[in-house]
Amino acid sequence: MSLLAGVAPRLAGLLAQHGAAIAAGVLSGAMVGGAGVATGVIPTGGSHAASTRALLACPGSGREVARIASGQPILVTARSADGNWLQVYVGEPGVDSGWASADALKLRDAASSLPVADCGVQPSGAPTPGPVASPPPPSQIALPTATAGPSPSPTPKPTPTPRPTVKPTKSPKPTPVPTSVKDANPPVISGLYANNNGTHCFSDFADLDVTVTDADSGDTLTVAVHVVPASGTPIDDVFSGGPPDWEYSFYTGGLDWTSGVVRWTVTATDSTGNITKVSSSSNSSDPSWIWYEKNGPCPTP
Repeated sequence: MSLLAGVAPRLAGLLAQHGAAIAAGVLSGAMVGGAGVATGVIPTGGSHAASTRALLACPGSGREVARIASGQPILVTARSADGNWLQVYVGEPGVDSGWASADALKLRDAASSLPVADCGVQPSGAPTPGPVASPPPPSQIALPTATAGPSPSPTPKPTPTPRPTVKPTKSPKPTPVPTSVKDANPPVISGLYANNNGTHCFSDFADLDVTVTDADSGDTLTVAVHVVPASGTPIDDVFSGGPPDWEYSFYTGGLDWTSGVVRWTVTATDSTGNITKVSSSSNSSDPSWIWYEKNGPCPTP
């Protein structure tokens, strides 16, 4: 979902009304600390930037209402009372805004300059939309009355002309279309590594690192990540192109996960249909092993 669709024509008005800020959304794996408020676009990104970030319906809770991409300019309109969450303008039908962790966004001015809001509440000082006028009733339209005309005289049917006999001609044989041939070099997946600030246990954010290469120079790769918790709703994301070294960050806030080992699978497909799939290990000593802890301290591997 593109959060900036339709924002440009209204950007100046929103800044004037809310004292809002333009920020750039980044995920935790590529986050640089510090906050700020600006009236221009902040360029962000990098070869290791995470792809997308979830926006929640309320600060720290509720369903996922939208996603923002790393380095994508976004409009921040308010903050929570404790300053830990920022309200991001969405502007889609049925979804006016969503909440992102303040630690995951970069601002140019202090976040304290933003108005305070809560879940489903307009920020203080925000204008209240006025009533919409009811449309005027439709005008009555008189329909013309049909008048009977003279009965038409019957028209004699013409005598059909006999058609000449035509000998059928043979249809030419179709030229066979050559079928495409898969190349002999499927993608190579290596270096699966799961971590959370140097550990293999997390409770909210986690990073997955993987290296995907292909011997065919210039070939476009599609990489899919499938994350499955011990119990709860899985996470799926797909990337196209990009560098050989991938970093994927995900956030479990608002999900119905339970504590346990998180299994994840990386599937790479090249332009001719070759597929390579690699899954994480269930061995706690393997670099790809990772544990999600919902309550309490992380277990000792």
